[in-house]
This record gives sequence, structure tokens and C-alpha cells, in this order.
Amino acid sequence: MKIVIFSDTHGKHRDIVLPEADLMICAGDMTIYGSRTELLKFAEWFGEQPGEIKLATPGNHDFCFQDRRRVQAENILGNHEIHTVIDGTATVYGLNIYLSPWTPTFGDWAFMQDDDLLGYRWKMIPDDTDILVTHGPPFGILDETVAGPHAGSKTLRHRVLGSEIALHAFGHIHEGHGSIVLAKQSFHNVSICDFFYDPTNEPLYIGET
Repeated sequence: MKIVIFSDTHGKHRDIVLPEADLMICAGDMTIYGSRTELLKFAEWFGEQPGEIKLATPGNHDFCFQDRRRVQAENILGNHEIHTVIDGTATVYGLNIYLSPWTPTFGDWAFMQDDDLLGYRWKMIPDDTDILVTHGPPFGILDETVAGPHAGSKTLRHRVLGSEIALHAFGHIHEGHGSIVLAKQSFHNVSICDFFYDPTNEPLYIGET
């Protein structure tokens, strides 16, 4: 099975070419202002991509998924055969894939909560998760900002490190794009846009699982 995972397109999706895959996953920040119009444009593009199954979870820019707007936003993606998953598991081709949009509070954005309160959300991640997709990174892992400090979640790091989760993909911190392996776990920052919001980074492509 071939898998493509990406995030942080921020409206620049028409400048991106995704390789053909059985499963495609967006880890959030489909928009930049969180509007319905932006989401419609993203959904049209993602729906056209050469993937059999498509999953998505929002990011901190995607305000249109919050509150009463969530149903409408999910319908927009659903109309293009894109499945929205927020704090839940999608079982695809025998893989348990858990998706969550939350990140530690920084400014006034969507799906943010103080890190010490995020622990209960991470406890929702089932122990039998094969692939974890969160919008933001765990603390100290591909989360260093241009300014220097790490911006990831300490409670997420505590939940993931040493678990049976084989692969963890995320975005949010554009300048952290890349991959790292710690023990038997692989971590991937799949942000498409760089620090300047230019879509210069490659998605994660897994050729065989």
C-alpha cells in the first residue's frame, strides 16, 4: 500500500503535485483564514488527487471546523469523498489511523488548548494505533522555530514516546519539515509551506507498508 501524508498547504494547493497513492492524509491547515470559500477550493483540489481513500483533520488556521460550522465544513469535504476525522480512528487497509487537530495555545487560533490540559485528549489515542496524525508536533521533535524555542506539546511527547505507535506525522511548525527515527518510531513533519508560506516542501511518501 502507498501512503501520502501532508499538511499546511494554506491555500497554495494548486502549486503542489502529490504522487499517486492508495491513502492520502492531510494533517491540517488547509486554509489560511479558515473561510468556507478557502475550504471549498481545497476540497475541489484534494478531491481531484490520485488517491483511493482520503482523510483529513483540521489545523489551527481551519476555523471553519469549529463550533456549529463543523458540520458544514465536513460536508464540504465529504462532497469530494474526503473523510474528516477529529479525535478519532479511521481503520484503512487494516491500519488504525488516529487523527487529531489540537496544539498548545499560542495566540488566538482554532483547536488550541494549554498543554497541561491537552493530556486528556492524548489519552484518547488507542494503544493499538498504527499511524498517529496530529496537526502539531511533540515537544523536541521537529518542532524548533526560527526564533529558536521548541513549540511542540510536552504532553503529546509523553503519550507517544515509548508507545507502540510506529509512525507519527504532523505539521504546524513549517520550519521543522523533515523526518527522524527514535528507537523504533518514525516522526515526520509534513508541512508543505515553509516559514515564508511558500509551498516548497515535499509530502511524506511511503511506497510500501
